[in-house]
Amino acid sequence: MRWILRLLFVHAPSRYLVLTGDTVVHDFHHRHPRAADWPNYVFARQEDAERLAPEQPPYHEVWGLVPAISHVFDSLAAADPEEFDVDRLRSVSKRELFAAFDD
Repeated sequence: MRWILRLLFVHAPSRYLVLTGDTVVHDFHHRHPRAADWPNYVFARQEDAERLAPEQPPYHEVWGLVPAISHVFDSLAAADPEEFDVDRLRSVSKRELFAAFDD
């Protein structure tokens, strides 16, 4: 009963009100930003996970909103500070910076 209540009142609202649309497979979007088959991202992500090369980092599955947020903050804490140095943005033109976010 506890599991059902938690599913109905915690996980289901989180999935449909917070993690809407393709957010649950957003990591696939970052690996393949120009993939046109967005309605099938769930299946495309699974296929991609099955054929990853050994040197590619694996996909991560996280269940629940709090563990997902913790996973993001843990990955940010482990990131190389020099790679994400804000001062490096000054050396990049605004056009290049905008293009980095272009899908």
